[in-house]
Amino acid sequence: MLAEVVIASALSVLVITTILGVLVRSNSLCYATSQHYAGYSLCRETIEQMRGANYGMVATTNFPATNMFLTHLGGTARVPLWCTRFCTNGIVEFQNPTRKRVTVAVSWSYRGRNELEIMTGYIYLK
Repeated sequence: MLAEVVIASALSVLVITTILGVLVRSNSLCYATSQHYAGYSLCRETIEQMRGANYGMVATTNFPATNMFLTHLGGTARVPLWCTRFCTNGIVEFQNPTRKRVTVAVSWSYRGRNELEIMTGYIYLK
């Protein structure tokens, strides 16, 4: 009788520990996903600013690297992370049709790991 109680208790502890581990890991993944989504949004924002600018003004010098907060969704009292938004690989111009390929990246550090979100878009001559 005592052995059955001990075994049932051990199994209960094992199940509860497993469930808590899964919940903690899923929360961590959701937090990481929200960071990457925020980085993606910052990349998209820059590309949309470039699309709204005069075609001749779309140059790396007119969109310099910017340090800002990476604000993201998820949880309570999440502390915004410092990030850098910048154009990568220069801006490449193509012909037929006339367009510029721009690549924007956002980088940040979280828990000792460097994270990066990159987006490429095309700006067409109107």
